Amino acid sequence: MNLTLRQKLLAAAAGGTLSIAVTLGAWYEGTGPTRKMADGSVQYGAYKDPAGIWTACHGITGPAIMPGRWYTQAECDVLESAAYKRAEESARRLFLGYSSLNKWQQAALLDMVFNLGEARLQGSTLQRKLAAGQIDAACDEMGRWVNARVGGVLVPLPGLVERRATAEELCMQWGKQYG
Repeated sequence: MNLTLRQKLLAAAAGGTLSIAVTLGAWYEGTGPTRKMADGSVQYGAYKDPAGIWTACHGITGPAIMPGRWYTQAECDVLESAAYKRAEESARRLFLGYSSLNKWQQAALLDMVFNLGEARLQGSTLQRKLAAGQIDAACDEMGRWVNARVGGVLVPLPGLVERRATAEELCMQWGKQYG
């Protein structure tokens, strides 16, 4: 894992699971196009991600994201906060025993839900393994979620390969290493 990301995640740990997941998401999502305004503020433009989904800020998708629109930092903060809270509610529904997992495992799962959506994880092997109490086996499943449709073809995306490797490392090792 990148040393800068490792340091950011360790610093985010003081803020808990949500802070860790937001840091992880921001690292891998990036922002897409930005523009600096006369007052020094930055705005974030809507763009299509590699799978062709309209996205803005740090990986926000859905009806609030409109082609051609620019979002202020305050708007991004509101959209991101709401998206992560929804993802956390979904993770609690999806994953039996979520509350008993350590913050690193929860953050890895939260990042998966944020990035993929609840519907894609419903009924997954990852979900079944967690329900069976096979935590390490469930964490190991994260590395399988690296494909996206690009031009109608399902292909592994290098960014997803790296992101899932980080999530798997957080899930399997960081609780033992960093408490």
